[in-house]
Amino acid sequence: MAERKAYPLRINADVLDAVQRWADDELRSLNAQIEYVLRGALRQAGVRFGVSTHDEAELAKALKVNPDYVALGPIYPTKLKVMPWAPQGLERLKLWRSKIGALPLVAIGGLT
Repeated sequence: MAERKAYPLRINADVLDAVQRWADDELRSLNAQIEYVLRGALRQAGVRFGVSTHDEAELAKALKVNPDYVALGPIYPTKLKVMPWAPQGLERLKLWRSKIGALPLVAIGGLT
């Protein structure tokens, strides 16, 4: 999963206050509320967010961020680059399908 980074955000004080009140009402932090609003706007614009996973821990983290899809890979060995993960295989792909329900699943890597 992507590392979280801090970025400065210039925002009108009145807008910031309104977002803070909204965050308080929703029991979210201000940062979480801003991310929620930005993700909603991006989704409305057609941008989709997916999370690439390689093991059970990454899948658990991925599902907590409410992605539009989950990726698993590499499924088969790849010859184009050295991968730090062993091939996942079709059985793991089936397992991921059972764990994520109707969420789209993308198989990555090693397919020819």
